[in-house]
Amino acid sequence: MSRFRLVCMASIASFAAACSSAPDKPATPSFPQVGGDWLVHLQTPMGAFDMNMKLVQVDKAFTGTLDSVDKSIAIHVDCQGVVNGNEIKLFYLYVPQGVEMRVYFTGTVTGNTISGRIRTATPVGDAPESAFTAERR
Repeated sequence: MSRFRLVCMASIASFAAACSSAPDKPATPSFPQVGGDWLVHLQTPMGAFDMNMKLVQVDKAFTGTLDSVDKSIAIHVDCQGVVNGNEIKLFYLYVPQGVEMRVYFTGTVTGNTISGRIRTATPVGDAPESAFTAERR
């Protein structure tokens, strides 16, 4: 068999093997997927209350809304944040009765739960830190 013919056959065999192999699986993200519906439990100096949280995630960033479960505490806010590793950071601006409150959540994502701390900054000073947990619905 000539050398040329041998090289051609080897090239065809390599090409055929490459075409018939299974495609690579898509890479699994190295950060948690937090998009979806969550029930957030807040422990504040003024008492405990719950909020519904809906998040839409694109890569590590997300946006969404938080709504109070108890309608006597009418809160509806837009939020935004990022995940990095298993750490989550979320921010929203709330303006009750003209007083601007910047609320920062920092926590850890573990499967279908998030837990961490909340810090609230106002023009007259920061509120004491509070705890929160969230469960995916």
